[in-house]
Amino acid sequence: MKNLKISILLTSMFFLGACHESFLDERAFDIITESNFFTNQNDAITVTNSIYQSLYGNYTTNLLQLNEYPTEAVTTRLELNSSQGRWDTWQFQVGDFSGIYGASYLTINRANILLDNIERIDMDIALKERLKGEALFLRALSYFNLVRVFGGVPIRVTSTVGVENLELPRSSAEEVYELVIDDLNQAAEWLTSKSALTGNNKGRANKTAAYTLLGKTYLTRASDPSSVQSGDYQRAIDALNNAITVGDSNLLTDYTAIFEIGNENNEEIIFDIQRMDAPDLGGNLTPLLGTAVTNELFQIPWHDYLANVDFYKSFSDGDSRRPATFYDRMQVPESAGGGIVYFDPNLSPIEGSWRRADNDEQVPASLIDVHVPGFRKFVDMGAIQANRDRNNYVILRYSDVYLMMAEAISGQNNGPTPQAFEYLNRVRRRAYGVDIYSPNPDVDLSGLNPVEFTEALYRERRKEFVIEGHGWFDGKRMFDIFRKVIVESASSGGSLGLNNRPKTVIEASRIADPRYFLMPFGLNLFERNSLLTQNPGWE
Repeated sequence: MKNLKISILLTSMFFLGACHESFLDERAFDIITESNFFTNQNDAITVTNSIYQSLYGNYTTNLLQLNEYPTEAVTTRLELNSSQGRWDTWQFQVGDFSGIYGASYLTINRANILLDNIERIDMDIALKERLKGEALFLRALSYFNLVRVFGGVPIRVTSTVGVENLELPRSSAEEVYELVIDDLNQAAEWLTSKSALTGNNKGRANKTAAYTLLGKTYLTRASDPSSVQSGDYQRAIDALNNAITVGDSNLLTDYTAIFEIGNENNEEIIFDIQRMDAPDLGGNLTPLLGTAVTNELFQIPWHDYLANVDFYKSFSDGDSRRPATFYDRMQVPESAGGGIVYFDPNLSPIEGSWRRADNDEQVPASLIDVHVPGFRKFVDMGAIQANRDRNNYVILRYSDVYLMMAEAISGQNNGPTPQAFEYLNRVRRRAYGVDIYSPNPDVDLSGLNPVEFTEALYRERRKEFVIEGHGWFDGKRMFDIFRKVIVESASSGGSLGLNNRPKTVIEASRIADPRYFLMPFGLNLFERNSLLTQNPGWE
């Protein structure tokens, strides 16, 4: 359903030019805080739509880069001194990912504007509560990202409408978590179920999304030594049980169908960012993810995100996620021999990594010099120009609920229980095309100790959610496993040369450096807020 997308497009036109780097310099909304704007419920809807409109760039640039490049799943063929090469090899610098800060506070300020002004509008009470719930959910989502990336940050719960009182000190990470939890609990009370959001309201925040994000918040805090509280794993279980009990989401039986254009807002999608083929509302991932020699797309892709060969090999032949995830079969131009080719990870990349589909002959590397595939997920095969992708970008989906339940139950019980295995195995069964709710000894995992279970869970999450912006966040929760997997990935290759696989030069000690648990604030933020302090190790 594209009606919400059209509403957001009209909103983005209204607020054109309103984006600034941080809330400390956010003055674009002065005009809409005047009483002559907040006069009716359409004004409230317009401002609420503007909150959604602010999300996409953050999720598909800095948050995606931070969560994918440092993991074992994704690499780059760019030079080591490029930004991608540095992130790929854990050589972060002050200023990296600082855009997350400004983009998140833009969303927060728009949410605060709605919350500050909606009460004076005489409008339907149920709609007013729903819009307030949406604003709280989106504010909580932004603060949750901030606390995961930076730790404690300044907390602002009222809108910035001028130049007074712009400087704020950092609140503690514990205080940020508490704000996120409070916002989500209130949002869950006010929001409606996803199934009740019909017509032009499809795609909005909903009750299941609030409970799912609340469960993720407790699960994250449970592994954060700066803020962990006794009982967080059980709180995560309770919140995720609430998400399940709402009853309006489920696993699709076909993994590929989750991401099909025309099947947006399906039963598995809990919350996603709406995109459509229109100026200022289209996506931009197609040229970044697609494999660089295909001629199936509107342009030859830049191929910024490459699959790590070992990660590709970790998918078995029966795993339906592999063809849905990787751009490993494609039409190529005549300069590459024409026809359909497919990737063979067992071939020598020096001689050529691709075979012709019609006769299985190896294509010489001189014709196809791309040694590994890109990603198919979020590529719009029908896009006709840049920044017009129609794919929604998924933030929360139902398989995440099951895998988080497995993680929380194992954490609560100091090891996996039969119920934890069941939640993990439901996701595996779907991947292998068997009945989701029936035990299957050919697919199911069992008998793992706590460390083995955590590693299996981490690897399953990477296969399930790669390119969905979960990797670094997941790795921080399971850091010992994260470090082990990345070191193995970095030490297993080397035949492609540094320009094609920078991960081969990762130093294991660098991954364990405690300063990498939090990213640094950009230097420009200290010019705007003299009360801000830098994270340890980045001074």
